[in-house]
Amino acid sequence: MKTSTTVAAALAALSACAMPTVEPGSVTVSQDKATGRVTIGYTLEGDPGVVTLDVMTNGVSIGGEHLRRLGGDVNCKVATTGQKSISWIPDAGMRGFALTNDDVRVVVTAWPTNNLPDYMVIDLSMSKKYWFYPNEGQLPHGVTSHVYKTDQLVMRKIPAAGKCFRMGSPSVEAGRTAADEKVHYVSFTNDFYLGIYELTKGQAKALIFEKAADNAPGAQFPFTPEYDEYPYEGSPYSHLRGATSGWPAVPRGEGNTGMAAPHARQVSGLCVDLPTDAEWEFACRAGEGAARYDGTDDDSTLTNLAWYAENAGGTIHPVGLKKPNAWGLYDMYGNVREWTLVWYQRYDENSEQIDPPGWNGKNSSGYNIDQDGGYNRVSRGGYYASGASECRSAFRCKTGINTTVGMGQRLWCRAVIP
Repeated sequence: MKTSTTVAAALAALSACAMPTVEPGSVTVSQDKATGRVTIGYTLEGDPGVVTLDVMTNGVSIGGEHLRRLGGDVNCKVATTGQKSISWIPDAGMRGFALTNDDVRVVVTAWPTNNLPDYMVIDLSMSKKYWFYPNEGQLPHGVTSHVYKTDQLVMRKIPAAGKCFRMGSPSVEAGRTAADEKVHYVSFTNDFYLGIYELTKGQAKALIFEKAADNAPGAQFPFTPEYDEYPYEGSPYSHLRGATSGWPAVPRGEGNTGMAAPHARQVSGLCVDLPTDAEWEFACRAGEGAARYDGTDDDSTLTNLAWYAENAGGTIHPVGLKKPNAWGLYDMYGNVREWTLVWYQRYDENSEQIDPPGWNGKNSSGYNIDQDGGYNRVSRGGYYASGASECRSAFRCKTGINTTVGMGQRLWCRAVIP
């Protein structure tokens, strides 16, 4: 929820902190007629926050594709309050765009650091560079752009805080695995971000490997540019986060010896990791209680959602070619299975849990184990060789930590910034 001047007082009463707000009437706009450069000034009050910009004409946003060349105090955390400035160089075709017209409105919005905008973009080529956008339409390159599948990582905020959902599947759901999908109820304390795409080979070059020639065990294709938009496939859990790391015994973002998540933290400066079993299912469903997020309980529309045994030809495919769910997450079914953070366990029927951490048992040597005494994590979503029954929101796969075939990952991040 964004902060506006009309609700700032009410929000402040609910919080011990002074919510960041843009001072009413402080927004100024000037434009250099010779260069077309626009300078937007504003005053930020209260605590530091994230500031976003939109330009609207006749009540409609001009869209992120026309706001690519922004600089200054915008789309990022603004750490100090006071007078701030944003610079914007409009596209050549918009140089004559008169921002002082009555039908043009410049909107500057402040967001608290614990209630961030819906989209976050992490630049994988630069250290600790990330930006925020209120909606998909504000992404500068368009959500399906090549850059968002290679050099940058787009993450969507999942509105989980204070929500309770039914995890698992009802007894009548076709393809159900009764022991693993018992209906129970899960509540979450906090929102979180999740990658809109499965981690790609192009992104993995920046996060994991020092040389593009390096490869993951069991991967089908080499790390060459023509495969940059394919999922980073073939990586065991131990390659990502360490073979014996537990949770919550080893807190998120700390202590683990794997590669993908720690490197993502080093690049972004944020708490990046893998989602838990429950977080993955909540995000996949996007509020939908049926077997699949398009609201169906049969297999008739699965080819529109997933690369699986019937249409994948036994191989992975570039990310983002199938229909996303209501929260804009692609390939939640099929293509590659996605590792979750938790050791395998079976849930009790109709139990109630808050932020379930997953099983965290130990064997006689002190190593973390699953509920059956083995080394198995939960993976989700099915993969390119899966049947339709595995491509359901509730399907849970008991997966050995050294499994490589068809294995991939989707990165998670806390929805709070330091």
